[in-house]
Parts: sequence; structure tokens; C-alpha cells
Amino acid sequence: MRSLTVLLVDDDSAVRACLRDALEVAGLAVLEAADAKAALAIAATAPQAIEILLTDVLMPGIDGTELARRVQRLRPETGVLYMSGCSEAELAARGLLVDETAFLAKPFGPNVLLDRLRNVARGFSPAGIRDRAPDTRGTSVVTQVDGVLSREHGAGRRTDAKGR
Repeated sequence: MRSLTVLLVDDDSAVRACLRDALEVAGLAVLEAADAKAALAIAATAPQAIEILLTDVLMPGIDGTELARRVQRLRPETGVLYMSGCSEAELAARGLLVDETAFLAKPFGPNVLLDRLRNVARGFSPAGIRDRAPDTRGTSVVTQVDGVLSREHGAGRRTDAKGR
């Protein structure tokens, strides 16, 4: 069975690295972009299907909601999962309304991410997403500590993107 492909878009490289690792561990193929312009280039040229766009909402230039509209014009079959460090209320106040069923507030854990991806991917064989990320012990994929994003695994032990 072919794995699902996720187009991951976030302007923060540390967040992208954390999410990419979690998605790959779950058996998903990942295409990644640092901004909407790069994501649109990938969406326009990638030979494989892109089942899910996982995008930050607030990014420099084109925001995540406009990016989703443009990607879906190119690839109508692509589902969208939004994420943000802002609450849904803050996004709504900025005029950036997102579907609450396809929204993740940062920080979030790998199992929450996979559950939401399954919801978005219902029409694309969600069996292609493994049930659980191994050895997460309930920690966040992305945790913000004193304004610094870090990856944490296990009982408070900090690791790099490869789990070291």
C-alpha cells in the first residue's frame, strides 16, 4: 500500500523538523516547505498525489488559509489540517477562520496529530497512518518552553530531531 503524502508547511524550521519526524515515524511521506510560495511550487510540480496539506496559519506573506485555497485549486482532492500557536478565537479576530475540526492548537502531541490527520484523510485510506507514535509517553511533538521551541521525548529528556 502506498503511504499518504503530507505537504508540511511552517516557517519555523524547528517545528518543521519535529513534525516531519513524527509524520515519517507514522509511515507518511512528507514534502516540506518553509513558506507558502515554496508550498505552491511543490503542489504545482510534485508527481505524486498530496492527500493532506498540514499548514501553519500565520506565516509571512501568504497565510495558511489562503495557501489552502490555492493548493485546493491546483489539487482539489487535497485535505487540509491547520495548526497555530494562536487560539481559534485569536485567528477569527484576525479574519482567519479555520474549520475547528481541521485545526490543531500548538503545542500538540504526536497521537493528537495522527488522530486529526486520520479525520482529514477519511477519504484517502486512513489505514496508511500507524496508530501510535512509538515511545512518546504523552509528550509533545512541539513544546514551547520560555519562548524556545524544543523537542521532548520521554520523561523530560530533551533530544534532537533524531531522538538523540
